Amino acid sequence: MIIDSHTKSLIEAGELRKAAEWLHARAELSQNDRILRAELELQLGDIQVALESTEAILREHLETSARAYCLGIAGRALGRMGNVPAGTAKLRNAIELVAARNPALAAQLLAELVGALISWVGIEPALTELPRLRRVSLASGNLRALVQFHIAQGRIYAMRGWLSRAENEGRFAADLLIASPDLVLSTRIKQLQSNISIKTPDMESARVRAEECLTLAKRCGARIGIGAALGNLAHIAAVTGKFDEARPLIADALEALPQRNTLRASVFATGVEIALATNDADFAASMIGDCRALLDTHAQQYAYNELFFELQRVRWLVHCAQYMDAFASATEALRAIHGLADPSLLDRMRLLQVEAQWLNGDSDEALKLFRNACFSITDTSVETLAELNRVAAVLTAPTGQYAHDYLSRAWNALTEVGLFGSRVAITQTARRLGISDTFTSGPFAKDSSATIHTVAAALDWGGHPPLLALEIKRLLELTPANAAVAGQASATPHPLEVGPFRGSQVVVEAMLQPGAEQTMLWRSIDQVSRGARAIADQRLSIEEQISLWPEESWPDQLGMVVASEEMVGLVNTARRLAPSTIPVLITGETGTGKELLAKVLHDASHRKDKQFIPFNCSSVGKDLLDAQLFGYRRGAFTGANEAFQGIVRAAAGGTLFLDEIGEVSLEAQPKLLRFLESGDIHPLGEAKPIHVDVRVVAATNADLEQMVAEGRFREDLLYRLNVVRLQVPPLRKRREEIPPLTQHFLERASRESHKTGMRLADTTMEYLILYSWPGNVRQLANEIRRMVALAESGAVLMPEHLSNEIASSRRTIPVSDRFLAPTEFVVRMDQPMSAAMEHLERSMIQYALKLTQHRMEDAAQLLGLSRKGLYLKRQRLGIDETSNTTDGSEASDPAPPDAPLAPATRSSSG
Repeated sequence: MIIDSHTKSLIEAGELRKAAEWLHARAELSQNDRILRAELELQLGDIQVALESTEAILREHLETSARAYCLGIAGRALGRMGNVPAGTAKLRNAIELVAARNPALAAQLLAELVGALISWVGIEPALTELPRLRRVSLASGNLRALVQFHIAQGRIYAMRGWLSRAENEGRFAADLLIASPDLVLSTRIKQLQSNISIKTPDMESARVRAEECLTLAKRCGARIGIGAALGNLAHIAAVTGKFDEARPLIADALEALPQRNTLRASVFATGVEIALATNDADFAASMIGDCRALLDTHAQQYAYNELFFELQRVRWLVHCAQYMDAFASATEALRAIHGLADPSLLDRMRLLQVEAQWLNGDSDEALKLFRNACFSITDTSVETLAELNRVAAVLTAPTGQYAHDYLSRAWNALTEVGLFGSRVAITQTARRLGISDTFTSGPFAKDSSATIHTVAAALDWGGHPPLLALEIKRLLELTPANAAVAGQASATPHPLEVGPFRGSQVVVEAMLQPGAEQTMLWRSIDQVSRGARAIADQRLSIEEQISLWPEESWPDQLGMVVASEEMVGLVNTARRLAPSTIPVLITGETGTGKELLAKVLHDASHRKDKQFIPFNCSSVGKDLLDAQLFGYRRGAFTGANEAFQGIVRAAAGGTLFLDEIGEVSLEAQPKLLRFLESGDIHPLGEAKPIHVDVRVVAATNADLEQMVAEGRFREDLLYRLNVVRLQVPPLRKRREEIPPLTQHFLERASRESHKTGMRLADTTMEYLILYSWPGNVRQLANEIRRMVALAESGAVLMPEHLSNEIASSRRTIPVSDRFLAPTEFVVRMDQPMSAAMEHLERSMIQYALKLTQHRMEDAAQLLGLSRKGLYLKRQRLGIDETSNTTDGSEASDPAPPDAPLAPATRSSSG
């Protein structure tokens, strides 16, 4: 897409608002300009304007890629306004339009669809598209789409509670942008990271990240990014008890966000949370009323953020003693939450459903629901486990046992992680139940049930060292043996390391007597601590290894690992050719697997039980090639002390693979031609020809047509070899095969090195996928073999294990592998420099004239020339003022911008 230099500089600087204003101020805009303006309007949050602009453009005549891009803008706009079915339908239509002809744009549109599905519909629908997004992004080399893939995957991991995996995805997405900065995507990454810190919970880190997100969003001018960052800051202030600070942040977030954007629901949810903590009925009514009005405008309710609002609304209904309404709302919301697969949201809503039913008087059904909720809880976050203890207190209060202990456990847990605002619900529950609202770290009731509860709590808190330390102290307090020796002079301190937390080690210290009973007591407590940490570590280990989707399996195709459509097609063609005896010429770069394809021809034929003999024609001197191929009799020449049957006769009945056929000397070519035509060879010293039945497959990485033109290869031999030609694409043209090939080579190298349990990290795999591989498959095999040889058994191979050449590539895609933008062209290197320079000057002048609508002063300034200098160059090149072509350098189907932050305007050579 053609973008003028001023707009381009504003976009690259992240000044999206100024870029949009600049386009609005221009008197005449091309179709591409208007598409870019609509994209900028969407990114800036002017959703309705973007939709109207795009719909107007869609009524015009558009090239396929431009139409797909416009459909993508319209789909995203509709979805953000709540019309989810129409929005996703337009995005899918856009993807199908360009899936075959513009994979890079298809990847970008698919990335937008996946993000939309996560926000609007749920995790499961997004998971059906996520593998395709990664595959298409890697195959097309679309870095922006790949970054969005990692952001989307990070969001899903965070929603499922796999926070370490989510953190890794955010970090890797940020690393990908080092070589190609993008403010909009950087804003999204910071938003993801802030959300992860909120879930951890680490509110100080969350606040810092949210402020960084806000700074980036303001630089872009993106209203949605600004609103999301302000919304996170409001939530952080609310849960940490800074209610007066949170209120103005809520107002600012709602002012920044577009009126019909679903993110507003999460801000309203924070408002209801503040109303609950401060018992502000008017504020709650305002927040709930405004959010219900938002939901009523949507074609489909309950996007992800809206369900968090529903959680807070149900809490408010319980707070107001509207138990029947609370139960009905929780039940309805749970149906939608199941599709999102967010364990925290699911578990907390289930517990609210239990509380509402219990308080409504249906105790038997409430207990059944509570039992189901307890045994199905998978989220071990502080907030969920605190809510579990709070609801348990509600259900046990009538008996007078343990209710205060449960509330104390919840209060102390929230206090320990700094969620002071969330503690208000604990205090309010205690007052409603008529029990003490004063909570300490202990002692709890001292009986066997209390001890069991404390051990179980310790196991729950294994991933939160400060909370695990609290439970260990309670175990000491609950132990009679410990009480008996408290304060005795002979007691000595015994430290117990519980685990690291934010850069320091959490330690519990007890004063214990040297007796056997005390030693066994401390050992038992130590075992509980170790078990809790082991469970947490095991959970983290599973989290690190789990996949969001099943890995694809690639069948072994007669010894070849193939995954791309082109390679599968080649293998199928080879199968069809296998029964015949016609010569086959396999071409392709060095290391692409030409010999393996020749072996497929052999293995699929009736000759598979005979010899397959590969012979490299460059492996012997040209003067010896004749004898090596066709053999000789004893005494045929000096030194021929024994007869040699030659390579051709050795392959009799089977297949002969002649690699590097272009290296055959002109002297040997006639005999090879005669053999291909008749099957007869004439060994040196033999009186008559010998007939040999052998299938010949030849291969080369040379341009045989060029060699014929230069007189270095016989034309008739080329025709005879080239009956059927199979072109093997280089590895960089079939990147989707790198994962299965890598796995194949990893297993093979592990067997060779007698090592087990080795695997590649996802980040390492993406380095491999995005590298250019000048040595093709052979280079990949050697790289994996080297990594395995240097690593230990069970190692996870990380990017730092890669060779310097690959590790320093910074995941860039060479120009030769990219789709050329309309403002790019290729210059051949095998031409006189004067011709290349003339082509460059002509193309740049014609581009500048077209861009400036033939205003000579502006065109000269754009080119860095004086007006006279431009005139003289036009005279020399014969370019008149009305010329508007670019000498073939502009594509016939110009693609719209991949993104407003990454326009392609550079020239390329290759």
